[in-house]
Amino acid sequence: MRKRFAACMMLAFAGLLAGCYESAQPLIAANMADFPLGNSTRYRLYEWNTELRQWDISEAGTVTRNGDHYDEIDDIAFIPDAKPFLLKSIWDNSYVAQQNSGSAYVYDLVRIESDAIYEYGMPCEEAGRKFVSQGLIDSFSTDNGWGNTCTVSSFEKLARVFRAIAAENRQPHGKYVLGTGEAPAQPLPVR
Repeated sequence: MRKRFAACMMLAFAGLLAGCYESAQPLIAANMADFPLGNSTRYRLYEWNTELRQWDISEAGTVTRNGDHYDEIDDIAFIPDAKPFLLKSIWDNSYVAQQNSGSAYVYDLVRIESDAIYEYGMPCEEAGRKFVSQGLIDSFSTDNGWGNTCTVSSFEKLARVFRAIAAENRQPHGKYVLGTGEAPAQPLPVR
């Protein structure tokens, strides 16, 4: 699951998506971002296994506030560099996450609860073509190497798209259990 969101998102709070939502310029300015997490937060990542319908344990790491952004660092990162990202609230405990992939800004949806962060891995899927005709995304393109790309230029429109997609598909792709980064003693419930 881990590729383009090291080009495609959560900001490293994510991974390989079928494609992503991206913009040429940032849609969240640092002075407009929200900071719902503490100064330093440990996590243990669990990824949703669609076939087995269960959470599978993955990696651990830390999210740290660094001035006007957050940095995410996996304990066993292939690239030990911090992955900076911003969050902006779009409704109760739900945020658009923005990360610079190097060639574009990419976006995802996360929900933050007291004990976990749920990452939705918002892919740009064929069903997303309808958002072009509705004027909510600027363009939809297909690249056989990366999947689809939905180009956006308005935070408000992106927030509307993410709310619509989340209403249709409630299953998150990643669950970041907050705390020490150690695995819980009991299996996690499906939400």
